[in-house]
Amino acid sequence: RAAAAIKAAGYDFAGRYLVPLVGSLKEKALTRGEAEVITEAGLKLLTVWETTSDRAKGGAAAGRADGRRALECARAIGMPEQGLIYFAVDYDAPAGDMPAIEAYFRAARAETENYEVGVYGPYRVIEYLARRRVCRSYWQCVGWSGGQLSAYRNVYQAQWGKVVAGIPVDIDDCPDMARAGLWDYALEEV
Repeated sequence: RAAAAIKAAGYDFAGRYLVPLVGSLKEKALTRGEAEVITEAGLKLLTVWETTSDRAKGGAAAGRADGRRALECARAIGMPEQGLIYFAVDYDAPAGDMPAIEAYFRAARAETENYEVGVYGPYRVIEYLARRRVCRSYWQCVGWSGGQLSAYRNVYQAQWGKVVAGIPVDIDDCPDMARAGLWDYALEEV
């Protein structure tokens, strides 16, 4: 019901966590059943991997591990390969963390097989990774961006803490859902 109400309220997609159904992560993990309900309501899905806010500063070793785990989760829900897996950098990353963050993303991408990767993060991270062509798509968060908008952004988290259809949500803008890697199960039939 919530997915249909969100669609009826004029929204086109829902962002959900692509994480394992274990431990503290299971509370926010997207399941196949939930993904089917969301897409059957006419919404696309935007999927993001995030276990901890600053995991990406763990560099290549963390990226390899997370890339493998994200791939397992994508396969478990039957995510079409046209979908994109975003990995989160959900903190105010200083310049000194950028090389490790880049190594994280390059290593994660090497593990996700046919799935492309994107980054969810603040302006400084988006700019750094985009200039190096590390990701296919860039989802900029409003936090830690200092009011700056990256020209590289494909998705923009403009507001957070809103309530739609009784559910707390963030409001994101995405003018080109295909470029941003949003997906539904209809992609399997193409």
